[in-house]
Amino acid sequence: MMRVLLLGLLLLSAGAATAESQSHDQHREQDPTLVRTLHVDIRPGARLSTLALVFPEGARTDPAGQPGATFLLGRILEAQGTAALLPLGGSLSIQVEPGETRVTMAVPHMQWPTAWARLQTLLRSDPLSDAILTRERQRRIDELLFQQGAPVHTFMAQWNRYAQAWALPPELDPARPVGGTMDGLRDLSTATLEARRRQVFQIDAAQALLIAPPDAPALSGLEEPIRDPIPTVRTPIERWEPSREVIDRDLTSAWIGVAWVIPDEAHWVTADFLAHRLHALLNPPLPEPGIYRTEVSLTRAGPATLLTVVATVDPGVTYRRERQILDAMNQVATEPLQGLGLDLAQRRWKSATSLRRMDPREEALWMAEHWSQDYGGLLPTPEAMAVLLSGDLLRELAAFLAGPRILLYGPVPMMEAGPGSRGPG
Repeated sequence: MMRVLLLGLLLLSAGAATAESQSHDQHREQDPTLVRTLHVDIRPGARLSTLALVFPEGARTDPAGQPGATFLLGRILEAQGTAALLPLGGSLSIQVEPGETRVTMAVPHMQWPTAWARLQTLLRSDPLSDAILTRERQRRIDELLFQQGAPVHTFMAQWNRYAQAWALPPELDPARPVGGTMDGLRDLSTATLEARRRQVFQIDAAQALLIAPPDAPALSGLEEPIRDPIPTVRTPIERWEPSREVIDRDLTSAWIGVAWVIPDEAHWVTADFLAHRLHALLNPPLPEPGIYRTEVSLTRAGPATLLTVVATVDPGVTYRRERQILDAMNQVATEPLQGLGLDLAQRRWKSATSLRRMDPREEALWMAEHWSQDYGGLLPTPEAMAVLLSGDLLRELAAFLAGPRILLYGPVPMMEAGPGSRGPG
């Protein structure tokens, strides 16, 4: 059973008081623990109580001159939080993305009051460990040294700007590296990260997802005041301009990026089904020679959702692979998926969804990643699912998409020469 509770819900359990918890009234008065929006998935038989918090601050809003501050802070807090929750049998992960930061905690049900109190203290006031800061900063610098000069990173920077900048304010660079730069990381101090923590981890700004069984202590203290829903932010679709660009680079591989903007009216289930279908068409069991990797995903760019295809190929098959990507979308938009083909596609999508739901921690991360203000990620009723996964709706969505943005990146002479242009060896 799913409940969606809006604006101002108390997460603190009303269970027995512990040395680390306060009374209900004291907690509200001294240190509010209200989240902006809470989604509750009551899951009979769940072995853990799993909480995902999504904060609307990420790497794109790192202060000027402090690239990587949120990323490094996340690593430090994850290490400290893991040490605090491990004795309770719990786990913690913190994932920093360009536009948001996700915190996921899973604990045995009866440890919830203590674990939730420890998590709040971690996100608000636990002193940051200088030793962990030194260790995690050096680990990240070592990673950047290893990645230095990798063509895939220069392509992804170009691609993120090309596909996403139209939907973001000018001051937010979509290519800003989530993990920072070597020089920027060296300059980050404990005081700087403490200030960033106060900016990022504001509980009352977070969206939360709680997965727990009906009798879990995590559910016993929930309040349900009637509040207005969060207003929907519309995608600035009028700024989307289909285009194609080729960037000549003397590399041994080529990269292809193709993006379509998903209209606001589309439900996340149908959009995800479209991405799943496109991935299946572009990744047959026997891949073609020269096609190294093709990934299809839904990506957030501010209020917009993009369906993106990123492929790595031998330069000689670049133009052919580009055509195949566009033809695959055209096939979905023009050829009705029905009968056994539709049944198989639906079963594969549902199987992938069911596998994810077997581990609440993985599901919480996935739902947080696909969250939108219409509660994307949460499964609708079976009746609604049947409509959202229909062949007609899938075709209508694909046909309704505006033209794509396409970026080709690699050695143009070898692209134009076609397959076999690399020569022996």
